[in-house]
Amino acid sequence: MDVGLENVTEEDSKDYVGIRMADLLVGLISRLMQSLKISLIGNYKEGEIKKTFLDSDWFALNQRQLDLY
Repeated sequence: MDVGLENVTEEDSKDYVGIRMADLLVGLISRLMQSLKISLIGNYKEGEIKKTFLDSDWFALNQRQLDLY
């Protein structure tokens, strides 16, 4: 029964646009998750739970970011 599996080879992202796009997407998601973690850290040592809001800088976009969207 052939399921269509093939061996994977390592390639350079300079030669393949799809690999480059995947690298960029993973980098963007990774940085976003790290920034969210830093922004949403609360002080739970005393057992106090309170709402944590993102800083307003999260929503301030410059022209370059707007052009990207």
